[in-house]
Amino acid sequence: GTVSNIVAFGAFVNVNGVDGLLHISELSWKRVNHPKEVVHVGQELDVYILDVELEKGRLGLSLKRITPDPWDNITSMYQEGQLVEVKIVNLTTFGAFAAFVDTPEIEGLIHISELSAQTIAHPGESVKVGMVYPVRIISLQPQERRIAFSLKQAQEPPSPVIAGAPVVESAP
Repeated sequence: GTVSNIVAFGAFVNVNGVDGLLHISELSWKRVNHPKEVVHVGQELDVYILDVELEKGRLGLSLKRITPDPWDNITSMYQEGQLVEVKIVNLTTFGAFAAFVDTPEIEGLIHISELSAQTIAHPGESVKVGMVYPVRIISLQPQERRIAFSLKQAQEPPSPVIAGAPVVESAP
């Protein structure tokens, strides 16, 4: 199809004379703030047809579904307890959404209670959109497409004893 128009909620694509909506949520596996980040008017695309409304002559389309789903192999890349780097992509009153630096198509939540050891009123007190932070994966539920991160657990001081190293006691 060919992109015929771009609006805030998606792009209209003409497929063999029938207009279809490529909703913003179907443009990419990663977060898209505006369709212009992914497509432009006049661009020719291969699209996946999600649904057909014969009576209205409309199509529901997807661009992301012609590419592999990043959630399909997430457990081979990440595990609970793992320390990873994430980029903050959105702030809400209850926490911050963050995407893996290495896999930006996958986002998880840092609940406000996991942002800081101190009590904070808003996530913006601890993190900023666009910044990269080390976090610990505290919950990984690929079947629900949910990941929980903790910034405060990533910043906890390491144990003073290194496994396998002799313990040296200081003199009084």
